[in-house]
Amino acid sequence: MNYNAAAYFESKLDHYPFLQSSYYSEQKYIVFDKPIEVFLQQAPATTGTIMARKESIIRAGLFDTDLLMQQDIHLFLRLALKCKYGFIGKPLLAKREHKNNTTSDPAITLEWRLKAYRKLISDPEFAKYKEKLRNQIFNISTDLCYLNRKAHSFNRALTCSIQSIRSKPTSTKGWKNMVASILRIS
Repeated sequence: MNYNAAAYFESKLDHYPFLQSSYYSEQKYIVFDKPIEVFLQQAPATTGTIMARKESIIRAGLFDTDLLMQQDIHLFLRLALKCKYGFIGKPLLAKREHKNNTTSDPAITLEWRLKAYRKLISDPEFAKYKEKLRNQIFNISTDLCYLNRKAHSFNRALTCSIQSIRSKPTSTKGWKNMVASILRIS
């Protein structure tokens, strides 16, 4: 399956409403100054879709080689904390996807995204954004719990529900997921 990254973002503008003006106006591009608040909700980039100055990437700390996946999201969030981002609302990249892509399994992708967010929550530069990161960790853990229960991986689902409870102890969703995992309810 082939798709264009810009067309991909355009097809999912409900997830990226802040990009709409670059697609549906006379503007050729839009620029955001340090868009960390927006990117913490949903970072709109993949590795092949950005161009950055070498100094900016070095200043942000390069790719984290401890992460096997989601290094791009981790780096882009660190860049969004320090740099301006510009978006061009037209196709600039073609990307090939197939069933054996490393990102074709949503559970694996989410597990690595969870690791990336956990690294950020312990980063002192992200202290101001701990609550937003906790929300993301909760949402990812909840999604992982559902995926694991659906796949009958109840021990993994239980682990994910515990992670979500650690992020938001007062949320009933995390507790319900834990009970469903223990009772082996898909």
